[in-house]
Amino acid sequence: MQMLCRPFKTLRLASLGWSWVVVFAFQPAAGWGAESHQEQLFNQVREWEAQNRHLPPEQIDIAALDPRVQVQTCPRELLMDHPFVSQETVRVRCPAEGSSKSAQNRPPMWQLYLQINNVPSTVARVNQPVAAPDKPAAPAPAPRPVLIAKQTLTRGSRIDPAMLQEAMQPVVGADNQLLTNAKDLELAEVTRDIPPGSLLHTYDVKRSVLVKQGQSALLSISSAGAFQVTVQAEAQQDGYLGDQIRLKNADSGRIFYGVVTGPNVLRGL
Repeated sequence: MQMLCRPFKTLRLASLGWSWVVVFAFQPAAGWGAESHQEQLFNQVREWEAQNRHLPPEQIDIAALDPRVQVQTCPRELLMDHPFVSQETVRVRCPAEGSSKSAQNRPPMWQLYLQINNVPSTVARVNQPVAAPDKPAAPAPAPRPVLIAKQTLTRGSRIDPAMLQEAMQPVVGADNQLLTNAKDLELAEVTRDIPPGSLLHTYDVKRSVLVKQGQSALLSISSAGAFQVTVQAEAQQDGYLGDQIRLKNADSGRIFYGVVTGPNVLRGL
């Protein structure tokens, strides 16, 4: 019986080609190696934080992440900073694609907040001036009224005063944007994710839309205190607390005007 054989060169080339495919397929991604994404992230944060605090990296203790948080890879160099006065929270951001200037003006691909534990209070900060031996040390800042988040505040959520704590706390520097009264934030909403223990600033909150266009709302109409009628109507425009907006009765088509007093609640004029 005659057997068909492939030329030796052909077989050799196919074998080399297959070996190259196997090596390429199992080559690890650059920058993330054999360590997990979370270990890589923590190591980079320790190195960055160690330089700021003048400590060995092994003394930087990072609180464990929630098991539900999945650490992602970042194709570019991570950006790190201390977004709050306490400097016990490190914000890690993966910058957006594009040039460095354009990426700074766009939201990051992802960001995480890491908590630093058991950091000595006597550690010197980077660029912190050292008092001369012949001069007295600067006095400690006087306590000021501040507003502290008691729990995680999610971006877009409406604030309840029970989520906040009013306290007296020393604040370094002249920070004129600190919020002090929880009642002033009732029915406001958060503009970004705020971890617990953070001081709240004016740029962290905004007025919340209490009545949205196209939604149903209750309009209460009083007549010289003798009686009160509640009418369900459709909002014709968005309304914030205290705004006067137009509403339409779905049955009669009549147009009403009311002042927003709460979520989907208005007072008749």
